[in-house]
Amino acid sequence: MTDLCDVLLAQELMHKLRNLSRDIIVVEIKMRASLFLLLGFAAFASAGLHLCRCGLFTTGFHGEYIAYELPGIDVPNCHYKHTCEGRCIDEFKELAAGGNLYAASGDTTVGQVICSNHHHSIDNEMVYLYSEICNGPWRYTGEHSMQKLCCDKDHQHYMCD
Repeated sequence: MTDLCDVLLAQELMHKLRNLSRDIIVVEIKMRASLFLLLGFAAFASAGLHLCRCGLFTTGFHGEYIAYELPGIDVPNCHYKHTCEGRCIDEFKELAAGGNLYAASGDTTVGQVICSNHHHSIDNEMVYLYSEICNGPWRYTGEHSMQKLCCDKDHQHYMCD
C-alpha cells in the first residue's frame, strides 16, 4: 500500500512540476516579449525626432550665459543644423518680438520674461540668439536684441541708460 501511495505521490509531484515548468516558461516568454516591445519602442522613439534648442544668451565677465531658453523644436535628424537655426530665428521673431525687449509678452515685456528667469543682475548687455541640435555646441544665429538688457538684483527689467 505504501508503495502505491509513493507511486501516486510521485506521479502527482511530476504532474505539478510539469505544470510549474510550463508556467515558468510562459512567464519567461511574456517577459521577453514585453522587453522586446519596450526596446522596439525605444529604438523607434530615438530614431524619430531630435531636439533643436534655442537659447537667448548674454555675455558676462566669465563668458556667455544662457539667459532664457525658448521652447524646444523637433527636427528629423542631427544633420538639420540650418533647419534648427532657421526655426530658432522664426521662434525668436514670434515669441521674443524679434529681439524687441520692450515688446509685450503676455501681460509683461520680453525683457521682463528674460530677467525673471535669470539668476543675477544684468547691466547693459545685448541678448544673442543661439541654436543647438542633438546636444552639440551652441551656435550663434546672427540674431540679437534690438536694445541692451538691464535687470536689477530683484530680477526686474528696467530701461538701460
